[in-house]
Amino acid sequence: MEISFRCPSCRVKLGVEVEYAGRRMYCPNCEEKITIPKAGLGTWTTLGGCRLNKVVGEGSSGSVYLARERSMEREVAIKVFKPELSRNPIFLEKFQREIKNIARLTHPNIVTAYKAGSEHDYYFLVMEYVSGGTIEDRIIRHGFFSEKDTMTIALLVAQALDYAWQKEKLLHLDLKPENLMLDQNGTVKITDLGIARCLNEFEMETQEEISGTPAFMSPEQAEGFSDLDYRSDIFSLGSTLYYMLTGKHPFGAGTIHETLEKVVNEPALEPKTFNGSVTTRMTELLNSMMHKDPDKRPQNWQELIGTLKKFLVAVPEGKQLIIHKFPTEPRIRLNGDTPNGSVDS
Repeated sequence: MEISFRCPSCRVKLGVEVEYAGRRMYCPNCEEKITIPKAGLGTWTTLGGCRLNKVVGEGSSGSVYLARERSMEREVAIKVFKPELSRNPIFLEKFQREIKNIARLTHPNIVTAYKAGSEHDYYFLVMEYVSGGTIEDRIIRHGFFSEKDTMTIALLVAQALDYAWQKEKLLHLDLKPENLMLDQNGTVKITDLGIARCLNEFEMETQEEISGTPAFMSPEQAEGFSDLDYRSDIFSLGSTLYYMLTGKHPFGAGTIHETLEKVVNEPALEPKTFNGSVTTRMTELLNSMMHKDPDKRPQNWQELIGTLKKFLVAVPEGKQLIIHKFPTEPRIRLNGDTPNGSVDS
């Protein structure tokens, strides 16, 4: 790993290997003696042959940076895992296993993994960079989706997750609006596939907190069951579709404990409460996908895909969703509700 910085005297850009951090050395430009900055991730740090630019995402397992891959001269996203995970052999064994599976996936609706590795105790995953923002971003900026666009996205996501299951027996286990990306052409792409699974298995073995996002996880995941399958992802996709249609979490707001209690024991709030245009047929599908009993949900991705296609008879299989392009600059989320679930820009 290389540290890049500016000479405090002449301001020229300098680069040095991380093992020289903290040493006193001479600047090759102005010949002033300077102290090499301590190692750490930040702008101009090089990791895995990628020059970090800025943080574009934060999660429970680590941070995602926009970076520039030197060898291919392209923008990439690089996920750097938290040090406490990188130092744990249980997590590392599971991470290395899952990454090999993820790397074998090739699907237009799954973010491509380029490579993984470690340098100076930092474990990382280099991925395709998707510049259009997340489903969450889109809802914050423009309000909720139409029913047709929601179903189109649902079909593409279900087909991608069916492919991942059929090919590598991969589960997501943290499916939510923040893990569905939209590129500048409106193509939906799933990110973090497989990462939550190894986190979930790691935390089950170490008896730590459950992984995942409470507002979107299935009841069986909320209760800490270890024998999860794709029906848990179907529940999370249903919760995500609910959010796309209403701009609200299906089990309301509250503390983590309160949300988990509702996920396990209470029905989802009626979507028409927040969006009067949600059809009865759509509500029935959401209720089926988010049933508390996994045996009463769609029993596999193919069953769900068949149901979704009935909603979208006029949309050819595999057609990409095209959404009007939207700005990618940051927005501040408003705390108060706005009419019809939309947020003013």
